[in-house]
This record gives sequence, C-alpha cells and structure tokens, in this order.
Amino acid sequence: MENQELKHYIDAQLAGGTSPDELKKLLMHHGWAPEIVDAHLPPRVPGTLPLAAIGAGAPHDDLYIDDRKKRKLAIFFLVLPFALLVLILTVYAVNSFVVNAALSKPQATVVQPSGTVVPLGSAPALDEAIGLSLPTTTGLGQADKRATIAAIVNVVLGLFGLLAFLSLFICIPIGIVLLVRSRRALKPGVAYDERSGKDEASVIPPELGHWNWGAAFLTIWWGIYYRVWITFLIFVPVIGQFWWVIMGIKGNEWAWQKNKWLSVDEFKKAQKKWAVWAIALLVLSLLMGMACASLIVISAARFGKRPVETVQQLNPAEGLYDYGLKVSGAPLGTEAMNATYGINGQLVTLKNGTSASAQAGSSAMVTTNFFGAAGNGDLNGDGAEDMAFVLWQQAGGSGTFYYLVAALAVPNGPALGTEGVLLGDRIKPVSTAIRSGLVVVTYLDRKPDEPMTAVPSVTVVRSFKIVNGKLEEIK
Repeated sequence: MENQELKHYIDAQLAGGTSPDELKKLLMHHGWAPEIVDAHLPPRVPGTLPLAAIGAGAPHDDLYIDDRKKRKLAIFFLVLPFALLVLILTVYAVNSFVVNAALSKPQATVVQPSGTVVPLGSAPALDEAIGLSLPTTTGLGQADKRATIAAIVNVVLGLFGLLAFLSLFICIPIGIVLLVRSRRALKPGVAYDERSGKDEASVIPPELGHWNWGAAFLTIWWGIYYRVWITFLIFVPVIGQFWWVIMGIKGNEWAWQKNKWLSVDEFKKAQKKWAVWAIALLVLSLLMGMACASLIVISAARFGKRPVETVQQLNPAEGLYDYGLKVSGAPLGTEAMNATYGINGQLVTLKNGTSASAQAGSSAMVTTNFFGAAGNGDLNGDGAEDMAFVLWQQAGGSGTFYYLVAALAVPNGPALGTEGVLLGDRIKPVSTAIRSGLVVVTYLDRKPDEPMTAVPSVTVVRSFKIVNGKLEEIK
C-alpha cells in the first residue's frame, strides 16, 4: 500500500537532485524497510542492477569494475624509483655523517700555484700516483681504514643511484599505463548519481566544497587516476609552483565532473583513502627534511673553521713559529694550510696550502706545499694533542724535497711550529704517526745505487722526538 507522505517526500528529494541510491540509504537509515522504499521509488531502467542490491551497509564492490592487481602493480612501479632514490640518499647521508663524526678531521686539500686543487697525499714529480696500494689518508693524511670503507660504500651507492635514476624512465610509464587501466569505474547499467560524470554540465553537491588532500599532494597520480588532465599544469613554470593549491581547492569538483559516482558518500570514502596517503607522504617529507637539516647543522657546528689570526715569529733561534691559532689543546686541523713553518732557516707562510716566493739571487720561484701524511698525539708531555706532518718544496730544479715538521699545541695559546727536517728528494711519504711521544714517519726511497729516475720502492721508517722545541732523530 502506497504511503502518500513518503511518496511526496521521495519526489521532492529526487526533484532536488538527490540520487535514488542515496535517498534509499537515507530512508533505510531512518528505519524504512528496503521493500517499502523500492515500492515508492521510480521504476528502474531495464537492464540496470536492482537498487536493493545496495542494502544498508552492504559492500558496493559488485557494482564496480575494479582491477586491484593492476592497481597494486601500478603503485609498485610508481613508488619503486623514488623509494630507491630516497633510501640511497639517506644511506649516503648517514654513512658520510658517521664517518665524519668518527674521524677527528675532514680531509684537506692542497691548492697549487696554478690553481689546481689536488688531495693531500699527492704531489708532482712522482713517477707513479699513490693509489690503493698505500694506506688511505684521512684528515691531514692520517691513515684510517674507515675512510676507505666509507668511500667504497659511497661508490656502490652511486652506482645504485644511477640505476634508480634510469628506472624512472622505465617504471613510471609502466606505472601510469597500469594506473589508468586499473581505474575503478561503475559497471554499465548501474544507476549512479546523475549529478556526476557530465563534465561542465555536472551539478556539484554542496557537501564537496572542501579541501582535497589527495589532489594537492599526490597531484600527478591522483589526476591520472581520475582523468583530470589539467593536473599536468603543475609542470608549467611559474604556474606549477602554486598549482598544487588550486588542485586542493578544485580537486573535488573536477573529480566529480570527470567520473560517474554511485553517491556523494562513495565519493567521500574514495577521497579519504587518497587523503591518508597524501598526509602520510607530507609528514614523511617534513621529517626527512628536518633530519637532513639537523645533520647539516650538526656537521657545520662540529667541523666549522676557527678564526685565523696574524702569524708572528716567536723565537727563530729555537725554530718556533706562532701559527696564530687558539687551539685550547685541540688538533690544528685544516688551518695548518695557512700556517708558518721554518724550512732551511727561512720563514715559509702557506696560503690555502701553498707558498710561492722568489729565490734569493735568482728569478726561480721557491714553491712549498702541504703534503699531509699527518699524525696526532702528545709530543712534549703537556697533555695537549700535537701534530706532525709532511711538506714538500720545489726550488726551480728537478728536485722535490720533503720535510717533516711538527706543530706543538699550547692550551689557550698559539701553536708553535718546528723547523722542518729533510726526509729526502723525490721520495714517497706513506704515513706519519705519534706514538709514546715519538714521531714515526714512513716513506719509500731508492736504493743507494739507484738513479733519481727510479721509482721509490725501499721502505724507510724514521723516529723523532722533541728536544728543546726541535725535532731530533732517534738513531
């Protein structure tokens, strides 16, 4: 038996644009039986699925064409390259930070007069480069296997990063095709909210006038899935910088116009899933940005340069020179490349690891460079960490002379440098270490009967100690 009051209510709601499916759900929510509602609703178009199939709280999956396997594959191909790149960059940042934190000093460089920057541990006039056959140098040439391991890890990460970058051009097109083909759509003949899916002729329900998180922060993938091609304006210069805001504002409207929807409720449920992933991505991006910024700040604070003051000569008779650095017992670090040393009784001041001056009585230039092969430790028993390292010098001829010098740290005062001790001509310094107050320097030299053109191959180990501010060899 027909209920006139119910009939008038249904007709008024249908005239106002409410879909039959949505109206039936509303009436069932208020306690009306499905068969009574069906009896008062307009007859279905032949060939359409029965409205009673919706049911109160019943799943609607049987009303959709939904290829979930393709969608999962699409997500895998679209996410894989970016996930690999993020993972590789994260491991690279952590690896670099851990190594820097483990080592006392960053690796320094030498700037030659020509402007060419070379790493410490290399110099001209060597018959062959110092490679992996010699200890890897870190800091100012100090041997440390951790730097070698970190370098190998970074090389491997670089190769994986290149593969991940190339995968962008393979995986993304595949993912886009799969995503388009997996789009969830209503089956033919299913009654839908006729206000949707008619492009500009669609009627936008007032309930959809809110922000769309998926359209804003998953812009491209959301736009491809819902065939909102205007999304690609995000790649246009200038416009693309703020287009994500427009997408967030207009996303609901465009998705409603471009697709047929069972009801407003179904639309909201679909957009809610996109919102969850979009917000998760936004939070993850913010956390990663904060983590990277923290690493940069910590690294800058830990390895920041100390101010360099005026270099002064203290006591040339004892071969001591003022580096102009207030080290408070800490190692000198890379500032030693701008320090002053004594070489053959002459004061040599380096700038960025090099010094060039005219030779007395000649037009030839005397060039002195910071080589490295550094060691740290207490040389004079005052509890402060001193440093010993190698300089090399050329004076216009064919020779390249190597000198061992030491920097004595003074708590809350300037560091004192010693006169250099000649190690040899065209040798290959390997390492310098400070052990039990002694400086132990290792290098390769030639046999006594070999010419200077021969490659150094004989290992030489010499030990020195500080006596009255000078380096003296222990025989």
